[in-house]
Amino acid sequence: VPGANATNRGAANATPSRRSIAVLGFRNLSGQADAAWLSTAFAEMLTTELTTGEQIRAIAGENVARMKIELKLMETDSYAPDTLARIHRNLGTDLVVAGSYVAVGAPPNRNVRLDVRVQETRSGETVVSIGDAGVESDLPGVVWRIGERVRAELGMGALSPADSAGVRA
Repeated sequence: VPGANATNRGAANATPSRRSIAVLGFRNLSGQADAAWLSTAFAEMLTTELTTGEQIRAIAGENVARMKIELKLMETDSYAPDTLARIHRNLGTDLVVAGSYVAVGAPPNRNVRLDVRVQETRSGETVVSIGDAGVESDLPGVVWRIGERVRAELGMGALSPADSAGVRA
């Protein structure tokens, strides 16, 4: 069939699509209302960290927020396989990031610990579980270290020196 060769040739030359990731947010375990902003900060910084270098693509934050409302997701550290399947159907994402944090002490020098879990939406498996800690004034350092370890665990490789400098800036 003449068209079949053209189709096969196109498929052979096509680049595989990048996996997608949705950062769902982080649960505040400290109970301190003045630490609630850290969830948004961690989500935004980690999204930037993971998508730098374009090895993985992020699901837009607005789409994530809409999905959380539509599916009535409760805030949690990780999700059950059936919930992950619903997230996959809604967002089309391959991976989700969730977790928790605790902030102890008074800002800006309070201690902060962030625990991150990356789950595959199709298999329901937790593929990465990492934590790190630091002081609130060094949140970018905490997120950078976690992002670097998540990238390694997902087989994405390290950032180039230029990309790494851009994220740190």
